[in-house]
Amino acid sequence: DGQTVYQWGWRRQELALTLALTLQTPVYVLPNFQRSWSSKPAAPLGKFLRSLIPLLIIAAFFLIQVQIEQMPKNAGYYSVAILTVFVEIILLYFWFSFFAD
Repeated sequence: DGQTVYQWGWRRQELALTLALTLQTPVYVLPNFQRSWSSKPAAPLGKFLRSLIPLLIIAAFFLIQVQIEQMPKNAGYYSVAILTVFVEIILLYFWFSFFAD
């Protein structure tokens, strides 16, 4: 009871509902069931590194796009510029959907 999973990025859905819909079978939820071990809180360094990765992605693509800006303005220039923006957005989306809490 109370466990959730990510559904389409930032939205969360109850785990029991997700299992019932995916497996198409009844799922029984045990209310007030607590595991006997306690989880350790995330270390500050780990939180910092998880926050740093999206900034590094943005910085790396900024540097790539500065280099693209040096290209002659033709169809190749616009194709590569648009492609890098899409790849950057996709990388950030996957980072936040898998690693953000």
